[in-house]
Formats: sequence, structure tokens, C-alpha cells
Amino acid sequence: MRAKSLIPTGLLFVFVFARTVAQADTYDTATLVDITTGTKDDVALLRDMRIDVVGLHDGIYKALVTEEQMKALSAHGLSVKILFDEMAADRARWAAATASAGLATGYYTPSKFNTVNPPAGSLMEHLLQQYNAHPTITRLYNLGPSQDGAYDVIAMKVSKNPDAVEAEPKIRLYANIHGDEKGGVMVSCDVLDTILAGYTASPQDATSRKLVDETEMWFIPMGNPWGNAHNSRYNSRSVDLNRNFWGPAGSDAPPAWSEKETQEIRDLTEASTADHSKKRFAVSLSFHEGDVVFNSVWNYTTSAPSDEPIFWLSRTGGSGCGSQTIPNCPTLAPHGLAQAYKDGNFTPGFWFTEGYDWYGTRGDTNDWAYGAWTALDTTIELNTQKTPPASQIPVYCAQHRQAVLNYMLKVFQGIHGVMTDQATGAPLDGNVAVTNTASPNFPVPHDYQAVFTDPVAGDFHRVLQPGTYTVVCTAPGYMTTTIPGVVVAADTTTVADCAMSPCAPPEVGGAVFTSKTRFDWTAPGGAGSVLSYDVAGGSLGEWPVGSGASESCVDAQETATEATIAETPDPDTGRWYLVRARTACGLGTYGFASDGSQRNVTACP
Repeated sequence: MRAKSLIPTGLLFVFVFARTVAQADTYDTATLVDITTGTKDDVALLRDMRIDVVGLHDGIYKALVTEEQMKALSAHGLSVKILFDEMAADRARWAAATASAGLATGYYTPSKFNTVNPPAGSLMEHLLQQYNAHPTITRLYNLGPSQDGAYDVIAMKVSKNPDAVEAEPKIRLYANIHGDEKGGVMVSCDVLDTILAGYTASPQDATSRKLVDETEMWFIPMGNPWGNAHNSRYNSRSVDLNRNFWGPAGSDAPPAWSEKETQEIRDLTEASTADHSKKRFAVSLSFHEGDVVFNSVWNYTTSAPSDEPIFWLSRTGGSGCGSQTIPNCPTLAPHGLAQAYKDGNFTPGFWFTEGYDWYGTRGDTNDWAYGAWTALDTTIELNTQKTPPASQIPVYCAQHRQAVLNYMLKVFQGIHGVMTDQATGAPLDGNVAVTNTASPNFPVPHDYQAVFTDPVAGDFHRVLQPGTYTVVCTAPGYMTTTIPGVVVAADTTTVADCAMSPCAPPEVGGAVFTSKTRFDWTAPGGAGSVLSYDVAGGSLGEWPVGSGASESCVDAQETATEATIAETPDPDTGRWYLVRARTACGLGTYGFASDGSQRNVTACP
């Protein structure tokens, strides 16, 4: 029989769940506990109950649980230990962080978007100061309000030409989705400050110049401003925002996208607004606290993502997890994103894992960004403590600064290109798949996840390991373009543009009756192999074309450039006939009316 908690149940509920009238922190919403599991069924129970797991070490799950969940765990006989001392220590640090606001070394605070007189010590004030100092390369954005409406989610874009959508990779740094983890605010701002200072330095810093001149960077330092203000993991409706995204297997805080804070991050990628176009991020980082670990996708499953070689040489038998005892310990891939972060990181005890090998979640930022939009999004747990003392801000920012920059710079390793209409040069909204056909380190062939092109500029940026690749470009209405033998070298950009030919054939010409029953036409060119033709006809008394009840499909999917028509013309009016071509991926047209509009004939399917 499993040991049960020795904490008296009645005392537990009085201590933990009594709500306060003042601002509610994390532990006014949930209780921090250790849960000891003994079987796979126990682990499945935690998942089925949507227990908010925040860590796993030596087989013991650290989690935040509600009153109802605590009762259910007890009923199932699981051993649960309440972490009173850790909760008290967290609350003391949160209070100290709040008191540090406005000091020379202090945590930035949330506010509304205000470019006139932002509150002293606020994130808004800091970002506005940076904008005023660098107005030609920065832009400030209000992504929208917090769920309660008291605060705004504020972002800063950095690029050489910030008002233009250019063919360059896009990078996102996103922090403080859990409001009681404030270190991410400071690290993301530290990286922002470092890039801006380096760009204006004399001599100019090379890393800053490359990132500003050749990428578009989005910094969202405070994704949960209400939680930040109230020292709460959750938002104002007690929702864990990092379980409220869409996930391949659902969300642990359903329904997905129920909260304004997650909707605003989603819309930066999925929606066009007056402020911004849809952003196809190539690489991104999400900052958290409570451990010191690099956590790659997937988080919802043990199955390997197709981009695993970007992170790991192997997920078993390695030393990447340091002293941690987890089922699978990775070996970092040379020239990969994890290795890049390690090369720049100076945090004692920092380790590496693929998400579910540590513990599973559903509906988190990483799995949405990668699973839905192909961004190589990684969680970085910055500190073992949530919101360390303000005096430690310079220390942990320095420990992670170069590592973050290294990760960002990896966006330049791989295949970059622009997808365009071959005839017009117009950019296309499509996707690009690659297959590794030769590699010094990985088994081949290996298919990577296809990436999307930018819907405005048509550019794509596929981060890859060194090797040889076949690139396959597709877009609706266009023929597939395949580019074999594309070579990628370490820390080098290889350009492979996709010039796309329209899939549908052009208008058929030369249509003429060569006898009373034989209707001939000329095969169109320039759109690939035509497979067949459709011939439609109708009465001249029912004009214009496309409006008559007598219209019919005279010959469907005819493979020759001729058709036999044995119809008797209508008395006093006659009949008309039109032909269109078909290819493997599209239909041509029946031509265009005198006003330039396409003829709308639906007789042939």
C-alpha cells in the first residue's frame, strides 16, 4: 500500500485554499506539492486530471494542485507532500521583487500601453526609452489587453527597416507567460538592450549588425502582465496560459485560445492586423523559471519530431541531462540549436532534454509554434528559483546572454529562399519541404518538417544541419518545384529560390470546326503536361455564356486535341462551343468575356 501524506487534510485546506482579499498570488490559487508515482497508471492519472506539473526529478512530480485535485489524488492513494517551505520562500522573493521596482537593479512592472507618461519602473517605460534612443530600427506594439483589461501585452520589433516586410528570417523571444517567473522579463530585455547597444556602438558589434540588418526580431518580455502584477503563475481567471495554446493532442487548460493573452500571441502569427502582417517565425524562445534546462519539442509525446537532428544526435545514452535522472538523456547534435545554447551558457548545473522525456504537457507555446507553424521554439528554464532576488538579475542575465544570441544566430544556418510566381515575380504563400540525402552525422534519407513561406514577402528559412538536401516547393495553383543537391555548411546560409510555374494551363487557342462534326483546337504551352480537355456548349439564344439552361458538357476529359460533335444546331440561333485544358494539378479556363471577366461555365465537372 502506498504511503499517504502525513499532513492533516483539514489543516491543509485551511492553509492553502483560504482566499485573501488582497492581490492573489500563485498559492492563493493552487498548492505546490510533490507527488510520488509508482506506476504508469499513476502518471496517466496525473495527465487525465490535468494536474499542472511544473517539474520532475528522481521520479517525483512537482505540481500545483487545486482543492478538488488534492482530494482526488488522496482518494487514489498517491503520496502527496505539501512544500510549505518552498512556497514561503517563493512568496518572500516575490515580495522583494515587487519592492525592487524602480530601483537601479529591479524588476520591470506591468502597465497599460502608454507612450506619453508610462509608470516609473515599468516595462513600458524601459521599452519606450529604447524606442526613443533607437527610433529608426525599433517599433513598439500593443498586442492587446490582459484578460481583465487592467494591463497590456507590449512588444518591440527590431529590424533595419522596421516598417517593411522583407525577405529575412523572423525571430521571437517570449517571456513571463507564467507571471511569477519574472526572470524571463529581464533576460529578454537584456538581450534586446545588448543588441541595440551593439548596433550603435563604435565600432559596431558584428552580431548586433547581422541580427538587426538581416532579421526581424520580436521581443515580448511580459506575456502575462496580470500574473506579473499579482505574483501568480496564472492569469486573472486562474488559467495556466502555457496550457491554453492549441496542441496536437489538445490542451490541459481547455478550450484552447480561451484567454486574451494567448490569443494575442496566436494572432501575431495567424492574423493580419493594421499593425502587422502574419509572422512566420523561423526560431523562437520561451523563457521560464523553476529549473535550469533547455527543453525542446515535443512536450506532448515521446515521438520524435522530424526536426530532432536540429537538436540531438541521439536522445538516449548521452550526457546532456547532467546529473538529472530522466528516462532518456540526449547527446547534443554538433552545429545544432542545443549545442549553440550550451556554447554560450554559463549557468551552473544547466542541462538539456526533449520535452516529454522530462514531463508531458499539452497546449504549450512550443508545441503550437512548432506543430502548427513550424517555428523551432524552445523553452529555456533560466533559474532554479522563480524570480530570484533583484541583486541576481545581472548575474543570470550574463549567464544566458551569449547563449540566447547563439540560438538566434543559428537562424542563418540552412537554406533560405524566396518563392515567387515565375512569370510575374510576385511572392507566394506556400511551403517548402526538405529531405537530407547526405550527412556526416545522421542516417539518410531524412525528411524534415515543411516550413511556410512568408505570405507577404514569400521568403522561407529552413534551419538545417550540415549536409546535402533536396528541396521541394509547393503552393496552391502552382506546379511543384524540386531542387536537388543543395549543400548546407555549418553557420552558413545557402540560397535556393523557388520560381513557381502556374499549375493551371493557359487559355486554349485555335478552336475551329474543320468539318461539320469535327472540332479542333491547339494545345496550350507553358503550364506543364496537359492531361485532357473539356468541351462545353450552349445555345446562342441564351447569352451570355454561363447563364443558359441548355448548356451541357459535350466531351469531358478528352485526351486528344479534337472532339466529335454530332449535335444539331438550334433553329434560327445556332450553338457555341468552348474548350478548356486540364493538368495534374489544375483546371484552365474557357476564356474571358469582352469585359475581361472569366467565363463562368459549370457544365463540365
